[in-house]
Amino acid sequence: MFRLSIYIVLHTKRQDMLRESQRRQLEKMEDVLCTRSGLNQEMALSGPGDTRWNSHYKTLSRLITLYPNIMEVLGCIIETGQTLPCSRQADELLEDMKKYDFVFYIHLMEHILNITHTLSQCLQRKEQDLMNAVKLVSSTKNQLEKFRLKDLMSSWRRLTLFVTCMNLR
Repeated sequence: MFRLSIYIVLHTKRQDMLRESQRRQLEKMEDVLCTRSGLNQEMALSGPGDTRWNSHYKTLSRLITLYPNIMEVLGCIIETGQTLPCSRQADELLEDMKKYDFVFYIHLMEHILNITHTLSQCLQRKEQDLMNAVKLVSSTKNQLEKFRLKDLMSSWRRLTLFVTCMNLR
C-alpha cells in the first residue's frame, strides 16, 4: 500500500487522473447519489508521510472507496506507457490489486482500524484519566472479540460482493 501511495500521491499528473476518474464516476451515478452538503466531495489517498493510526484508517477507507478509480488510473498509465519503468510499476501494482489476498487484507485492516479508531483518539488526549482508558481498552477488546466470533461472516459476504462487483480473481 505504501508503494501505491507513493506512486499515485507524489505525482501531480496521476492525482489529476484520479480526480478525473472520480468525477466521471460521480457523473455516471448522479441520479442515484444524494447531494446534501458534504457528500460526494473529492477524495484522495493519504501521503506516504502520514503515520498516525488515524491516517492509516483513512487511507484504507479511501483506497476501498476509490478502488475502481485507482484501477482505471493504473490502466491508463499502462496503456500510455510514458516510460518503461512507470508502465512496469503500474502493471505490477494493478496485478497486486486484483488479487483476492490484497482486497481481503485491506477490508480486514480497515474494519479492525475502524474498531480501534475511538480508542486511539481517546488515548491521544492529554486529559485522559486511567480508569476511563482501561474501560476503553476493555470495550475495544470486546468489540474485536465480537467481530471475530459473530461479525466475520457478514464481513465475508461484503467482501465477496466487492470482489464480484470488481470482477477480481
